[in-house]
Amino acid sequence: MSCIIVYQLAFCVEDSQGLSLVNQVILNVLLIEDNPTDVRLIETLLRRTQGCDYQIDRVEIMAEAIEWVLKKSYAVILLDLSLPDIRGLETCQVMYQQAPHIPIIVLTGLEDEITAISALKVGAQDYIFKNELRPNMLARAIHYAIKRKETLEKLRQSEARYRGIIEDQTEFICRFLADGTITFINRAFSLFCHQSPDSLIGQCASYKLFTQDWHQLQTQLSQITPKSPTITLELPILGHNPHLIWQSWTIRGIFTSQNTLAEYQAVGRDITNTKQAELILRKQAQQEKILSIITQKIRQSLNLEEILKTTVQEVQQLLQADRVLIYGLHPEPQLSVLVESVAPDCTSILGESIEEVNLEEILDWGSESELKLGVIEEVLSPARSAFQEKLHQWQVKSQLVIQIKCFELLTSDRDVGIKSPEELRQKTPESLWGLLALQDCRSPRTWPEDQLALLRKITHQVAIAIRQGQLYQQLAQTNRVLQQMATLDGLTGIANRRGFDQYLAVEWRRLAREGTPLSVILCDVDYFKLYNDTYGHQAGDDCLRKVAQAIASSAQRPADLVARYGGEEFVVLLPNTPLDGALEVADKIQEEIQDREIEHLASPIRSNLTLSLGVACQTPRLDMEPYQLLINADEALYQSKAQGRNTIQTHGLSLDNHSKLV
Repeated sequence: MSCIIVYQLAFCVEDSQGLSLVNQVILNVLLIEDNPTDVRLIETLLRRTQGCDYQIDRVEIMAEAIEWVLKKSYAVILLDLSLPDIRGLETCQVMYQQAPHIPIIVLTGLEDEITAISALKVGAQDYIFKNELRPNMLARAIHYAIKRKETLEKLRQSEARYRGIIEDQTEFICRFLADGTITFINRAFSLFCHQSPDSLIGQCASYKLFTQDWHQLQTQLSQITPKSPTITLELPILGHNPHLIWQSWTIRGIFTSQNTLAEYQAVGRDITNTKQAELILRKQAQQEKILSIITQKIRQSLNLEEILKTTVQEVQQLLQADRVLIYGLHPEPQLSVLVESVAPDCTSILGESIEEVNLEEILDWGSESELKLGVIEEVLSPARSAFQEKLHQWQVKSQLVIQIKCFELLTSDRDVGIKSPEELRQKTPESLWGLLALQDCRSPRTWPEDQLALLRKITHQVAIAIRQGQLYQQLAQTNRVLQQMATLDGLTGIANRRGFDQYLAVEWRRLAREGTPLSVILCDVDYFKLYNDTYGHQAGDDCLRKVAQAIASSAQRPADLVARYGGEEFVVLLPNTPLDGALEVADKIQEEIQDREIEHLASPIRSNLTLSLGVACQTPRLDMEPYQLLINADEALYQSKAQGRNTIQTHGLSLDNHSKLV
């Protein structure tokens, strides 16, 4: 027997701006039920819902149901576990095999609860007891089942993509237990070992991964802790040829929520070529080695102050100068000592400055070198300029100065038409950022050409590091602004829905650990559409800003959060607050709104603007989802509107954990 019936069902969706809307949609549902009484019950319940065309195809036996799912697309399947041609858990198993992409809701009696729960393990999304059906319960279950199925499908696709990425990596990837037992490998690891994945799973990682003793490796692995979960090892491995192969392994410990080690995740790559290159580099000139070391230290940090300090320290240690410093042009032509590294028996001049400096006096502008040098092998008396006078005050006998020039960032217009790094370099303007100075205070000094060449190279690397540090600072500032913009409502200036959701998740976990209550207040502006129609949308925006200010002034503890929940709805999150405390805040919110006397002549209940409030309180648990608290508050808000608006309604939990209106 097959029949098609059209019903109305309410579904709430969100638009791109997070506003709650009701869309008219048509959902095809396959009802597999042979009991006419149960069919009439479902028909009655669905007729009481509003907002969506709901189309049912009803069948009585599994064979006919399979024919329908093969020829028609359905949004959900309502499945009775007791049919004429099949019964029990097998009913759900067969249906899921035929339609794994369609969410299944099991319809059952109380006596079949164990079977219904088992059905969730073989593909069902939910189950409902027929004799406990209530208005909107079935509609809500259908809505959540569809959403859960969509979420599961997205997770499945994400896992498939993740596994595909892992398998395509050229790095060796594996997981192994604390005792060394391998539990997972990727294709690259299998090829390196010249064994199939099945033959490697279960073997000890020390035999296939490392040539050193397992107990020695465990000593290195013991450095991994929950606070420092990652180590990197460079290990020699005997290859299949056999040849010695160098590999770099990054090993991360995976810990449980109780900080117990569950397993290790290891990613390795062949660094044999790198090791060979290192051997070649060791044979190069000592000057290049020193440059590499200094450059590495200078560019280890993106913090500009650390970059400058590292530069002067390394240069002083390398060339044994009495004082190494960096002048900054702040502003030109004033020179200021930004950082210095000074010998113990020399005076510090950090923070000193030289006014009205003539750079032509300091640097040799006739040099053909890209970076100009200024060499004073002996500071003569008497001083002929303010600059030389300062050198006398600082007891400088000789000084070497070299430019620090940084490339400026290209704008989008300049960037057009640039096709090569050389062209980029030619078209990118440079500016004089500062000066690197080496000073000797004991006696005059000459500077060999090889030292000058080395200093030019070091200064070039310093300029790159400075630009990177500046870019990092700009990026960090931009990210802070973007993060703030992402969690704030652009109209009211308070938190938006995203910011609220993030904060709710954090506080839910925290209060679950502490065992203290969490309260929430949902606030809705009464007859706001009439307000907009009467006063215009600009006035409506001003009104929402005033409401946000009123609510925010009522919840001012550091842990309290006021957010715009969507449209004319606001939400207040009150950590460590019982129900009576939340009611006090709700009363204060209404008082603040009344005191502001926001005119609303179009309101049917008062001449000033009013709010309806729903309050809910719950002690969070880690095995519960925080959205239940919002559902409770939303139900209380619904009751507030049903009571005539401009009221406060509360929702609590009885001892048996069944919801009730208080």
